[in-house]
Amino acid sequence: MLLFQSIVVRENERALIARHGRFLRILEPGIHRVLAWGLTTEMWQITEPELRTAWKDILVRRYPEVVERHFILVETGDTEVAIVYADAKVLQVMTPGKRALFWKDLMEITFERIDVIGEPEVPAEKRPGLSRLGPKAGALFTTVDESNAGLLFLDNRLVRSLTPGPYAFWNVVSSPRVEMIDLRAQPMEISGQEVLTRDKVSVRVNISAQYRVADPMKARQSV
Repeated sequence: MLLFQSIVVRENERALIARHGRFLRILEPGIHRVLAWGLTTEMWQITEPELRTAWKDILVRRYPEVVERHFILVETGDTEVAIVYADAKVLQVMTPGKRALFWKDLMEITFERIDVIGEPEVPAEKRPGLSRLGPKAGALFTTVDESNAGLLFLDNRLVRSLTPGPYAFWNVVSSPRVEMIDLRAQPMEISGQEVLTRDKVSVRVNISAQYRVADPMKARQSV
């Protein structure tokens, strides 16, 4: 006698069913009567936008029609990140060499891929959304104060000078670092210098001076 199993899928759920380890289909909301023989079921809450399952790569490689029906597929190359948006708000940043599936049904999922080697700086309009993610943004956030200049290093190579303001740089492939240079006038004391007068008298002189950095790049390279 054949035994059947009833699977109830709620509005905010989807179910993946397999038989003896082979994918069958994804069940949408409703009551489904399925042959129970060798059946396994995974239930997912689609309020969690990303599908996290061991079936992910199998679905992408062997069942493209299922992926097309249910998911947005996002993949990144070895030097790329992808900013993923849910209903036009930043959801997450995918680091290089990743693959993810996001449910189509509940939210509008869009994404943007960025080559972080060609574009190491995070565009200004994307900084606010990414800053909410903290370390998961895959970027270094920094601010150059009004009285400073910033020197940007990528993988310990001096790249350029930064004027005052906020910045962010991708740190998932390269290692960015910003060094601050104070542009305010700085005092310098030279004490205890022995000099000879015209008539050969030794005089001990203390000198006070001020200096200001005019070119931060040259100042750093001369250190």
